[in-house]
Amino acid sequence: MSSGIFFSLDCLTEISKPLYAIDVHKKWLKNMDKRYPSQIIQKLLSYNSTSFKYLNVTPHVEGYDNELKVYFRSENYIGAIPIKSPETGKLIGDFLVYPRFVSGKDKFLEYTDLISIIGNSLAPEFNNELDLVTNINFKPPLYFEAIKFIDILFEVAKLPWKKFKNEPIRTQSYKGNIDWESLANNDFNPEAKFNIPTRLNILTQNHNDYARIKYVFNIVRSDLFSDRTPIEIRNKVLDKVSFLDQKLKFIDALKASHIDIIKTDFSAVQLLKKQANVILGSKFVLQKAWRIDYSKVFEKVIQYIFKEVSKEIGGSVFDNYRIYKTNASSNLWELKYLEPDIVFNRNNEIYFIDAKYKAHLLNRYSNSDFLKDEFRRDLHQILAYSSFNQAKNKLSFLCYPSTSVQITVNNFISPVNNLGVKIIMLGVPMNKSFFPKVKELIRSILTGN
Repeated sequence: MSSGIFFSLDCLTEISKPLYAIDVHKKWLKNMDKRYPSQIIQKLLSYNSTSFKYLNVTPHVEGYDNELKVYFRSENYIGAIPIKSPETGKLIGDFLVYPRFVSGKDKFLEYTDLISIIGNSLAPEFNNELDLVTNINFKPPLYFEAIKFIDILFEVAKLPWKKFKNEPIRTQSYKGNIDWESLANNDFNPEAKFNIPTRLNILTQNHNDYARIKYVFNIVRSDLFSDRTPIEIRNKVLDKVSFLDQKLKFIDALKASHIDIIKTDFSAVQLLKKQANVILGSKFVLQKAWRIDYSKVFEKVIQYIFKEVSKEIGGSVFDNYRIYKTNASSNLWELKYLEPDIVFNRNNEIYFIDAKYKAHLLNRYSNSDFLKDEFRRDLHQILAYSSFNQAKNKLSFLCYPSTSVQITVNNFISPVNNLGVKIIMLGVPMNKSFFPKVKELIRSILTGN
């Protein structure tokens, strides 16, 4: 492990590599009594339970004495949390959960590719109560937010975004807010009568809001052209950055931690300020625990793929469509509505699609009770959605992440009325190079070709 990293694994890991109690004692908790390794581990896990819960990480302890070890199961979140010593309460290292199936220096290039395709930004969520040991080894992918800021600023820079700014000047006429005291003090000087100090409201682009935007632009520019940003990302905005360098050359940067959004601003300016605040908020909390819900990324990917298919074969796609209950609830725990991820309506036929960012197709030969229970819930849920399909033989999709494009067909037929439901279990890799094959497979299923 690198300095400052306590442990790391990928999201959707059913069982991680083991972390031995004896190694924890040697490296991180030297002052605790090594005669009781089980107590060391139990205290460590208990003391950091809030952090583990924040990332949906579940520890599992096995063995005893010097062979005692702990495994971790991760779920939908990627991110970073701090680990503290149960003895002193001090930070000892960071616990990291990476995206799956990534390689190379940049762990987030794949994420950025996906976001750029689906056109939906999912900003990191920070926890201000949890400080990290370091922010060097594992940073959230802020450069996508930076690219979004550059794109918006590029459009705003073409607008006449000017404001009145009250500036001191000297004039030969008595106008504006004259500094009478200064004028009186220089009354002995005849030239002062032709050099009158005053303040005028001047319509200019060099106003405070633009100055704050210039400050954010400088942050973004520095980040995009640092060694941490992949060359592919940098090249996407190279021309726009060059244009903005010239456009903002004479605007003085004004440091800011937040930029107020004013209703009278252009809509593009409001959007720019909102994105600027995303950048400012991210930059100032980089050493805080953070997470991104990758299940939402997967959901957006599946929605994107089915929308692309609908463009080719026709039909309408509805995201997160709500099916409301028509009567009042008798109990507080009752559901008020059902919400499938996607409803696909084509030629008066309805298809329900649910995206499940779970490890089932990544552990095809596992006999885990956890996977069985989770799949049973997923299956019952998609069957509940399918009940709103009037077709005699219904067709629905359950989508899971996988290492390759996979398909499994589950046919359910009732012997009572001979009605059937076909559930297509579709494995979708989180990599854009596989999307054409996924779309082709869905097309063939829905059209029969």
